[in-house]
Amino acid sequence: MNGAIAAAIREPALGRRLAELGVEAVGGTPEAFRDYVARRIEETGAVIRAAGIRPE
Repeated sequence: MNGAIAAAIREPALGRRLAELGVEAVGGTPEAFRDYVARRIEETGAVIRAAGIRPE
């Protein structure tokens, strides 16, 4: 599936449409995506903790 998605985002028509929508399509490995999500969770969690935000 990763290969099919990577091929699709290299299609010029899809790239133009995504750009129109303000999306920057990037490809990568499943491991790179996992690492990206882990970093974002940690960064967002740090902001939430620093702000003292609690669920209601």
